[in-house]
Amino acid sequence: MRARNSESWANGLHLRPRINITSPGSSPKYMITSERLPERRLRLRRKVDVAPEVARMNTKTVAELRIKEKIEIVIAGKKRMELTVLPLDDVPQSEVHCNDGVLSKQGIADNSIATIRSIRTQVRE
Repeated sequence: MRARNSESWANGLHLRPRINITSPGSSPKYMITSERLPERRLRLRRKVDVAPEVARMNTKTVAELRIKEKIEIVIAGKKRMELTVLPLDDVPQSEVHCNDGVLSKQGIADNSIATIRSIRTQVRE
């Protein structure tokens, strides 16, 4: 086995020092920039006093995630739900309160961790 010297192994890739290949897709004018929606992993709590199809969230968390009206809840990349948000200061920042019946129909346990993000409602121009 040949020894790895610093000239031939740059950043873990075997490249000859005299060859410098740059793909055209990596230049800045070809790069596609898209603004990703912020998302956070929060705890889902089952609450009886929450209306169906509504999720209660902390107002600071709603502002941080730039949520306008609806959220998408994704659990383990498999179970997805869309709910309307009701921002309240009474809800802890790390929790989302949802209806007990809606979560039980989806097979989601109390205190489950889910990814929460805003739903894009506007159409790109």
